[in-house]
Amino acid sequence: MNRRKAFLVGGVIWALFASVIGVIGVSANMDRRLSSVPIQEVAKSEAPPPLLAPPDSVSYESVHPANVSSRPIALLRQVPSYLNPEAEIYLPEFKAWEDPNQEAYAVLSSLRYSGEGFSVLVTLAEPSPGAFQQLNRLGEEKVELPDQGIAWLSRDMGGEYPNRILFQQNNLIVTVAGNLPPDRLIELAQQVEISK
Repeated sequence: MNRRKAFLVGGVIWALFASVIGVIGVSANMDRRLSSVPIQEVAKSEAPPPLLAPPDSVSYESVHPANVSSRPIALLRQVPSYLNPEAEIYLPEFKAWEDPNQEAYAVLSSLRYSGEGFSVLVTLAEPSPGAFQQLNRLGEEKVELPDQGIAWLSRDMGGEYPNRILFQQNNLIVTVAGNLPPDRLIELAQQVEISK
């Protein structure tokens, strides 16, 4: 009986030892497979193009632009009948540039006009000194505006405001973005003025 017990105990110990060795072998193989997968470094993204639209989560307030005197605001001189003349406004906190030579953009103000299924943002952004020196093409297609000069139109960019037209006013950038056809956005861009 003692020999039989010893044989059984020895068999159990051997089975446990073999299973442990098997687990170690499997994990070693997995380590080898994982280490053979090339690790791709994530490239640092460049600064985005000058504003396009603030994030959807941003809260716009029903404040008349005439009542805001703390900073310049881009707004429509004449609001067409298909848009509500009472725009909502977004005024983000503005801080001094940490590194003026770095390419970056700051939104100064954004007005949201809506009505009849249309939504339009008129946004004013300031490029950092480093970004201002590199301003070139602000869109896909160059268009000429009577008062503002050269502007850049981009179509079908996706999102809630797929069509966009951007132009430079001194050291600031105006963006008119919305779900309107591009020809209507061009008309709206000609109505933009910057309050002082």
